[in-house]
Amino acid sequence: MRSWIRSGRPDVPGGWRPAGIRLPAEKTGERPGLDNPALHHDLRNHLTVILGFAELLLVQTLEADARRRDLEAIRDAAAAALDELNAAERRRILR
Repeated sequence: MRSWIRSGRPDVPGGWRPAGIRLPAEKTGERPGLDNPALHHDLRNHLTVILGFAELLLVQTLEADARRRDLEAIRDAAAAALDELNAAERRRILR
């Protein structure tokens, strides 16, 4: 059973989070937000996993399968989000 601790952060719904889960701002000491490099890193990792699994499932899915369109939409959305995240990171570095 997972234990829960009080986060003490107003931006966390309910103020509770699983024990052992560190938020990006806690890792870096920076404020949470889209300018946070640790957040970019974590989000990039999650999007890469989503993109990879969608591609793996697409390879195993027949063209006529009704779920294929959903998988393509997931893959395309994850790829677009990764592109946006990488562009934001480049803009942050150039500042």
